[in-house]
Amino acid sequence: MNTIDEQFQTRQFYFMIPLYLCIPMIFIWGIIARIFASGFHIGATLFIFALGYLTIPLMFIHSGMNVFAVYWSKKSLIQPELVIACIRSIVFACSFLVNNN
Repeated sequence: MNTIDEQFQTRQFYFMIPLYLCIPMIFIWGIIARIFASGFHIGATLFIFALGYLTIPLMFIHSGMNVFAVYWSKKSLIQPELVIACIRSIVFACSFLVNNN
């Protein structure tokens, strides 16, 4: 039995497939996006390890980025991915600054 959130994600997935198929070199872009996503998750984990009280704010940041990407991706795929890649890079870099102190 699917939850409402899973049903929403499934609908969004099927909406996004034609958009991704229209862009050349999407395979390479997908790899780059996964690298940035991994960096965000590693950075968030390091933040939570160093400062446990950031767990809830990071959950909201993560969900907000996903909602932002889904709604903005209906108009363009490249722009939201670039903005989110920047946010993910900032979280990743700042997590090392926090853990070095």
